[in-house]
Amino acid sequence: MRDEIANVQKNGVTDREVQHARNGIRSQFVFRLQSVAGKSDQLNHFNVMWGDPGMINKDLALYDGITPEQVQNAAKKYRTPNTMVLSIVPTGKRELGAQ
Repeated sequence: MRDEIANVQKNGVTDREVQHARNGIRSQFVFRLQSVAGKSDQLNHFNVMWGDPGMINKDLALYDGITPEQVQNAAKKYRTPNTMVLSIVPTGKRELGAQ
């Protein structure tokens, strides 16, 4: 994974790769809406994450303007030698996270 991120930092990604990622996001989004349970789960997700269940109608548009240059810049900005740490801790217990 680190090698691939390093490659993106150095060489970037193509328009085709960005479109492929968008297509995957779109298909997953539509798949999750195929059942009543999926729809309610997604509405709850947007309510919890954004404070607005109506964001379900705006979510895909957030991905439409992403460019290959933005992907490369994000890889450079957020993936530095010491940034690959994931901590899952209970709410309000930040002190339990990795240092």
